[in-house]
Amino acid sequence: MQRLILTMILLGAGCTALAQDALMRAEERARYLGDYQALLDHEQSTVRMAAVEEALAGDDVEVRSMAIESALSSDDERLHTTVIRWFIDTRSQISVTLILPERASEAQKYIYQKWNGLILKKPEVLGADEIKFKAGYGRGGQLVRGGMELNFNAGGAGVCKMTAKPASGTVLAGQFHCTFGGGVVKSVGADQAAIPVRIDIS
Repeated sequence: MQRLILTMILLGAGCTALAQDALMRAEERARYLGDYQALLDHEQSTVRMAAVEEALAGDDVEVRSMAIESALSSDDERLHTTVIRWFIDTRSQISVTLILPERASEAQKYIYQKWNGLILKKPEVLGADEIKFKAGYGRGGQLVRGGMELNFNAGGAGVCKMTAKPASGTVLAGQFHCTFGGGVVKSVGADQAAIPVRIDIS
């Protein structure tokens, strides 16, 4: 009986020690994340940029997530461009969501039917701002201040430009604008139209 009581005491002490260790690690982690968030929110743009660049280059998933959301929710377009460049260069493909408006015109319906399910394959940023990708009628694009522009050319079916910039959280939003050739103009009743698009970075 005494041995049983002693064993239970020792086990209880061991559990308490493990709990204390876990608490200390949690407190240390919380301090680290708080300190890093302070860098992301720093008044100096150079400090914010360095913090974002380090987070994107590192292996800490939580810190990276913090940096992406902080950068995209800021009004610093250089941070937006940095995150978008990283996003493009670290993905083997990027899915683009086209959104059909509630009261869509025939021209908007045409764009949606033609381009819905768009996937940018093997995207990469060349040099300072040129964007290269593979996607059907894709003709490349470029990084612009705080966002990106991509070009598509399906001839008479539509010469299109897609723009996207940070909207909310980790979402890029913009529009897919197309100018149509004669045959399409007759069938949809318009020579151009646009519908919203979004890209989820998370």
